Formats: sequence, structure tokens, C-alpha cells
Amino acid sequence: MFSKKGHAMRGFFNFAKFGRIRDMNHRPEQTTQRFNKNSIIGFVFGLISAYFSLAIITGPLAAFFSIKGIRQVKMTNEKGKKLALIGLILGIIFFIFGVITVFSWWC
Repeated sequence: MFSKKGHAMRGFFNFAKFGRIRDMNHRPEQTTQRFNKNSIIGFVFGLISAYFSLAIITGPLAAFFSIKGIRQVKMTNEKGKKLALIGLILGIIFFIFGVITVFSWWC
């Protein structure tokens, strides 16, 4: 039943590393790609800057988190690059609109 090294040859259980017991028919679950958290945060801040008058505050936050998310997506191969790009574009555009609006009220 056991080989010379102590591994189960043909049995219901296979003695794996670190003393864990696994079913021989067990297949590891497929890993699903997750969305990058910074990409999602940048996208949400971009939407907030588009719909509320807080674009001067949320626009730079959207740009910051979106750029951080894009860099992490490249390194970790996660999902979320498109969300980060949309957040970056919305953040920059509505930050510029917010600055123009504030200067037009001020002058």
C-alpha cells in the first residue's frame, strides 16, 4: 500500500506535504482573476467626480488610484485595467471642469 518513501501508492488518501491529507481525486479549484482594488476605487472616484460637485477633491483621488491600479494590474496580471483607464479619464476631465467652474465663479 505504501512505497518506500512513505507515500500512498493506491489508496483513497494521499499524504501530502506538511502532514495534510488530501483526496486523490481532488482537483484544485480554478482560480478566478480578481479585479484590482485600486482600479475599482479609482473608477468609483471618477464616477463621483462626474455626478457630484466634488470634482476638485475626487478628481485627483480618481487619477491617483487609477494610476496605481494600472501599475498593479501590469505587475500582478489582474483584471481592472479598463476600469482604471475610465476612472483616470473621468477624474482628469471633471477635475478640469471643476477648476474652470471655480475660477469662473471667482472672477
